[in-house]
Amino acid sequence: MLPLMDRKQLLDEIITQDTSLVAKGKYIEGHGSAYFHLGRQQGLEESGADENMAIAQVYDHQARLRSHEILADITKGE
Repeated sequence: MLPLMDRKQLLDEIITQDTSLVAKGKYIEGHGSAYFHLGRQQGLEESGADENMAIAQVYDHQARLRSHEILADITKGE
């Protein structure tokens, strides 16, 4: 599996802007512990997503199968 930052870079190349259908999660690189503790001091809740969710409304059976194949190719090795 690729390191996290390499995966984030690939995602940035694939999804160049957020839309009503697709949005990339925001992140800050480095100083994660300090950022986490500052957020706790400010009363913010912890968010540590460790999964991706893909949602599609594809009604055509063949197109739905193809979308599953594409998603499987993207997530190989996870």
